[in-house]
Amino acid sequence: MASYYKFSLKANQAIQVPISGKVILVDDLGGAPGLDITPIYQGAAGITMPKRQTAFKAWVDYDAVTLSASVDCTVALFLSMSDVTLGFTNGSSINVQGQVTVANGAGARVPVDIGGGAVNVTASNVTIGNTAAQPIPVAAVPQGTTLGHVNPVAINTGAAQLALAGTATRRSARFRNASTNGANIALGGAGVTMANAVIILAPGEVWDETNAAAADWYATSDINGASVAAMGASA
Repeated sequence: MASYYKFSLKANQAIQVPISGKVILVDDLGGAPGLDITPIYQGAAGITMPKRQTAFKAWVDYDAVTLSASVDCTVALFLSMSDVTLGFTNGSSINVQGQVTVANGAGARVPVDIGGGAVNVTASNVTIGNTAAQPIPVAAVPQGTTLGHVNPVAINTGAAQLALAGTATRRSARFRNASTNGANIALGGAGVTMANAVIILAPGEVWDETNAAAADWYATSDINGASVAAMGASA
């Protein structure tokens, strides 16, 4: 039969409880950071189990128990001849010190609820070992379904000119240097120049854009009278 006890402790002053049993189960620490427990059997003190936490259970023969805490507190525990289990139906947490190994097999997986928050993983090498029969779902990238062509735009040297106006539904864009006078064309934002451009097209060359296709695109040239043709694919 399980017996439930409460004991008032003074800081760092051990008390001996003359109760016999086989199971010790800690239910409440009363604000103490931990409870030192020493079983005593036939007059001999066993090994002290220091700083035990809520839900700590020990199977050991004893005819007395010594209890001690580092602060004033009232602790509660079961001292029983038979097994006792705490259900924690009120959602209390269990603090386990040291390493814990979960040895569940593949047929007894442990459910994990992340709770909708951010998860930060830091690792030097992460491998996903899914087989072909275990594909990882990936959201499909929307594709453009409507093509729109823009008549070639005359491009001169100097300040960049608008080559293709932006639209939120555009998924991709394609630009071609349609110049017939040997001019090179620089593509980019409103401040693009031949000196700072990352994208420069020689006559006849084509540039496919998917990252910033919805933006306004501008062009300038190293020779007046250049020309750029453009088309876009929109949703």
